[in-house]
Amino acid sequence: MAQQNRKVGNSRLIVVVLIIVLLIGMLGYMLMGGKKSAERTENQAPSGRVALPLASKDINLGERISPSHFRMSYRDPNSIPEDAILRQDLIVGRYATEPIAAATYFSDNNISEPNVRGGYSAVTKPGKRVVVLDATVLPGTIGTLKVGDHIDLLAIGTSSTSSGGSAPKSAYQSKLESSPVSIEGGGINPGDPKARARQPKGKGAAPVIGATTASLVAENAVVLKVPNRGRDRETVVLEMAPQDAHVTILMVSAGATMRAVFRPSLDETRLTKETDIKITTRLPKPEPDPDRINIITGTVRRGSRADSRIYAEGNENSNPEKPDPLRNERYSDSSESNARNVLVIPQPEPTIYQ
Repeated sequence: MAQQNRKVGNSRLIVVVLIIVLLIGMLGYMLMGGKKSAERTENQAPSGRVALPLASKDINLGERISPSHFRMSYRDPNSIPEDAILRQDLIVGRYATEPIAAATYFSDNNISEPNVRGGYSAVTKPGKRVVVLDATVLPGTIGTLKVGDHIDLLAIGTSSTSSGGSAPKSAYQSKLESSPVSIEGGGINPGDPKARARQPKGKGAAPVIGATTASLVAENAVVLKVPNRGRDRETVVLEMAPQDAHVTILMVSAGATMRAVFRPSLDETRLTKETDIKITTRLPKPEPDPDRINIITGTVRRGSRADSRIYAEGNENSNPEKPDPLRNERYSDSSESNARNVLVIPQPEPTIYQ
């Protein structure tokens, strides 16, 4: 009986030892073997191939890229795009500047610059500006505009004025002015054939019903965001040139209604030239030259010949060898501050008259 109990105890001990060894082996595989296998899958590419990161799923505009957003594809070196980013650490943490479809490679054209924060400033490409417009400014955008569309913006304006430049007149005023009126009596004289001829000119001129104008304010604008059905129906986000962005905001602030014209995505031609924005800030006036002294040598009567060389003759301060002749400006004999006709003589040193 004792021998049988001893055999049962030994078998239980063996089972416990096997379980412990199995657990140790599984733990060691997870800590060492699994990590090495993952590193081999990530870093090592087959012989003669280059690892190219591709988007594993569709990435929305402004979405921050994480390791779960891309997968590795091993390709021939000759088939790798020149602008493709191959290092994974240069992709993680950056933002998508445009919608990236699955299986698309990453480049500086579709992801933001490194070390930038989220927002529209992060997704704005260099040399471009982002404009956020109210959806009501672009009627019919819901269900029509798509993200990635290239459009031209037209500002539509309407006006309704009369031909004489005054406000439109009421029906009563038009009827009264079209009636034959006797100027002398001040009353209506239907029998007077000359009453209409004696009316003032411009009375009864036909008003202009209305005029519609269309101005091209932006070209090749890229749609970054459109209102979604059922939610977020307020804004439309566009990317365009800096000059076009400023004009678009100005026209929208003035109350103009916009219309969109679709254009090819690869067509970058412009109908208008891009010009640098002029600085409107007033610059300080240049200081006068301290080496130039204005000396009044006398007056010149009006009607005399305005020849500075003639007036310089006999002047002890004149220098005939100097290439610049004396400059003559007319002025009157009055003591006004805006006196003209001043002989200006450039001198290296000031001349004092007592």
